[in-house]
Amino acid sequence: QTGDYTSLIASVVFGIIWGLVILNFDRFIVSSTGKGDGTERITLKELAGGLPRIIIALILGICISTPLEIRILQSEINAELQGEQNRYLLELNSETDSIADMNLVRLEEKLLPLQANINSIDNELERRRLEILKSREKLELEAEGRSGSGVPGRGPAYRDKRDNLDKLEAELEIDRGKKESEKAKLMAETGKLQSNIEAIDGVRLNEKSQNVERSKSLDGLLKRIEISHEIGGVVPWMIMLLILCIEMGPIFFKMMLIKSPYDFLKDNFNERVKAKHGIISE
Repeated sequence: QTGDYTSLIASVVFGIIWGLVILNFDRFIVSSTGKGDGTERITLKELAGGLPRIIIALILGICISTPLEIRILQSEINAELQGEQNRYLLELNSETDSIADMNLVRLEEKLLPLQANINSIDNELERRRLEILKSREKLELEAEGRSGSGVPGRGPAYRDKRDNLDKLEAELEIDRGKKESEKAKLMAETGKLQSNIEAIDGVRLNEKSQNVERSKSLDGLLKRIEISHEIGGVVPWMIMLLILCIEMGPIFFKMMLIKSPYDFLKDNFNERVKAKHGIISE
């Protein structure tokens, strides 16, 4: 609320100062423009003499007409500007989604080989464990005479097979330790990638919230002037012509004024004052 009052007061003060500046410019332009040659005709000499004033009036007319044009077409400009902001927001969100999806695909491409290696390690260790377990069960069945030749016994052949299985189990445990270390590194890399993947959605939401602010910033003076010219048709030009007529009309009218008896009396009085004081004008 305080900010609104501050903005209102600043706008009023600036408007008053701007109005006084324009008023003094107009007053100076009109008052400094003489009556030319005293006839209704506007000669080239008069135009050349009044050209600086005409240029200044032209610039002032354009500067004054633009804010007036924006104010008159404010409702239409706001409606069109809202559509522009919505379209800009869609473009920003589409770009954000595209970048996020691209990063997601890149991270998933890195994640898949790591997960495949982890699965491969687990499968290999489990396969070897099951093979040893199955071979040991078969060996026990043969020793009990429930498979193979059907003759029970735990002779040298049995002990050789059992020792071989013990050796395979020992090798498996050694390899398991190495594989678990390798797997831990892969799991660490996988965890980092998964954290980055999960963070993408947070980044996406944050970017989209910032996109809303960026789209609202599409509200500058230049954009409003552009929209007013696009949707205003002849209205902006009519407003500009009207202001130019107000600014430049008095200059041309003063050039077209005919000298009255008062002007001759004034010129005569000035000449007498010059002569009385010995002033010689060329």
